[in-house]
Amino acid sequence: MKTKQILWMALVSLFMAAIFNGCSKDEDNNSDLVGTWVLIKSEVNDSGHYYNDTYDVSEEEEKMTFKGDGTFYFYDEDLSGKYSYSGSWITFTYKDEEEGEVEEAKLKVLSLTSSELVWDSWAWAANDYDDGSYAKSTYRKIQ
Repeated sequence: MKTKQILWMALVSLFMAAIFNGCSKDEDNNSDLVGTWVLIKSEVNDSGHYYNDTYDVSEEEEKMTFKGDGTFYFYDEDLSGKYSYSGSWITFTYKDEEEGEVEEAKLKVLSLTSSELVWDSWAWAANDYDDGSYAKSTYRKIQ
């Protein structure tokens, strides 16, 4: 009888551990991504030519929103669609209004916290930019 109780408690403990550890790191990161962001800094290294710009948050430069339902909206370009965040990549899927075709774009997330997002928009084309070129954008969450 005591052996059954011990086994039962062990099973309950395993079940509870599975429930509390069920969320992956990507899911946690996805919740950090949800919100409205504005560009505060851009850095470009184009084959050794370096450009660096900073923006005041109040300018709301390149404002964008990520929603918990997997949709996004880029205000400056009036562009919306779906996104997914897996590993260190955000994949955007949207319809090109001019061409009428579904397009996909990938950005490599370099860091993400609850208040700051940094991505490299040239990383997906690493084979094309094997000279160390990059285009980093840093965003601040405003909502």
